[in-house]
Amino acid sequence: MKLRTPKARGTALREFYYKELAKIQVIHQVNNEVWCGSNAATILVHSVETGDFIKYVRLPYVESCTKTTDELSIYSIKATNSHVYCGANDGALYVFDALSAQPLTRIVAHKDCVSGIEVINNQLWSAGADGLLKCWEINSLNLIMTLPIKEGQRITCLFAINSVIWIGFSDASLYNYDSTRNIINMLRADDDPTGTLHAITSTGTEVWTAYSDNKIRIWDAMSGRFIKSINGHSSRVISLTYESNFVWSGSHDKTLKIWDTKKYRQIRELIVAQPIWSLRAIKNLVWGGAQSYLRLWIGGDSVELQKRQRTVSNPARQGNLTIRDVSLNTSDYSNQPPNQSSNFRTNNNNNNNNNNNNNNNSAFSSIENFRDPAIGNFENPDFQQLALESNNQVKTISELQRDKWKKGKQLQGAQSLLDSEKSLNQELERQKRDLQGEVLEMQRILGDLLQRYFGVEFEDLVGWREQIVKLETELEENCEREAETDPEKARLNRVNKLLEKENKNLKDQLEDLKNNNQVEDLQDQLAQKEQERDNIIREMQELIQSQNAMERQQNGANNQIKKKLD
Repeated sequence: MKLRTPKARGTALREFYYKELAKIQVIHQVNNEVWCGSNAATILVHSVETGDFIKYVRLPYVESCTKTTDELSIYSIKATNSHVYCGANDGALYVFDALSAQPLTRIVAHKDCVSGIEVINNQLWSAGADGLLKCWEINSLNLIMTLPIKEGQRITCLFAINSVIWIGFSDASLYNYDSTRNIINMLRADDDPTGTLHAITSTGTEVWTAYSDNKIRIWDAMSGRFIKSINGHSSRVISLTYESNFVWSGSHDKTLKIWDTKKYRQIRELIVAQPIWSLRAIKNLVWGGAQSYLRLWIGGDSVELQKRQRTVSNPARQGNLTIRDVSLNTSDYSNQPPNQSSNFRTNNNNNNNNNNNNNNNSAFSSIENFRDPAIGNFENPDFQQLALESNNQVKTISELQRDKWKKGKQLQGAQSLLDSEKSLNQELERQKRDLQGEVLEMQRILGDLLQRYFGVEFEDLVGWREQIVKLETELEENCEREAETDPEKARLNRVNKLLEKENKNLKDQLEDLKNNNQVEDLQDQLAQKEQERDNIIREMQELIQSQNAMERQQNGANNQIKKKLD
């Protein structure tokens, strides 16, 4: 079955739903097939030409494996003309025959998940979450060397350009390793990325990297020089792929963006129902893996972008209609070990492979009669109306989710202000205690000096101060008696005393006023911040209620669509 090509890049073409599977972590081309790694030790195999589901491949059970079959997930795939190498979260490399998909062998390569695999000059390179980069002889799988690039950090992605391997880490750091010259370089961006580096792709002359701080950063592929960073997503960017002068980026904000690699600008945004965890451009098609879904979009040089988008009544092109519902028979795979050892080059393995082929044929025969809705008949007006309403509801829910995210950021900002105010008050209290301690220390030092040079205790000095005050009082009384004989002097003394008293009262009132104003200002600010926090929480609750209502409406519309299809 040949696919009819829509007119615009980014048009949704097909969608496959696998309800027993979780995230599709990796997508890779193997000859004329597309292998998609997921959980439950399952690899989905599709046709490159038509996109049809062909079969599924399972990782073989081994008694020494630290995980059960349901816990085993595939995170990396790399293929040559004759073999396929798969990395799983048990730290092992699984090798399959590229033509028959028959398992050949398994080796324990890392202590944790194998997050990346590359092949350079007949050497196999594997990267693990244990932070190690290892080199293997590709035929015998004998270990050649181990490189601890950065201790204490997980390697999250791996990408090879000629003989240079680009390595991304969980702390957002980026390294490249020249395998011919054995040189490791640490690359630095001008804007100091944070979070995790999730994905790497290359345009040939440039390297694009995706980070959890919502940015995409671009580097020169030859020199490793940082070029620029672009920001278009509202959440972490988790997948990248390059096709025909364009880079596609998937984000946790449930959008898929297409970027012009020459002008570094966004040319299209696609809203999807779930985050796209893996992307791969293969023969003018872009494959995307999500939670239980596999989606295909149009790409390629032969497709001209249309600036004026037409209203499409076909829901399959809107990316909202499930056109494949392939239920994998997981009961065929138990955690019981097969009758074979860890070396899969045995005669018993042929029997197991034949059983798997029978299961694959039965699963394929259940869907081969389905037609592609992209070339089907959707002239029913009721069906078109329901499809458009469902699409509008998806967009509305996405907008509500964005508003919820923005309100969450505002709430975090208000909470941080309150935390900073509390920390400031604590700092003032600490400084006050420190000052009191310094005063006591100065009194102790002064007492030591008085005792050493004058033989006087500090307490006696306090008594001297009382005597001085008493002498001053007596002096004032004498001045008053003298002033009684001189009326003019007596009047001046009374005026001076009144002025001194008034100045003292004014100073006291001014000090009290300053203290009261500071306290009132702090109280007003605290009350205002608490009011803002309450308002944000109330708005978030309203948004969540609205989102739940829209989701219920969307489910109802989807049920009506399924009834119309039936």
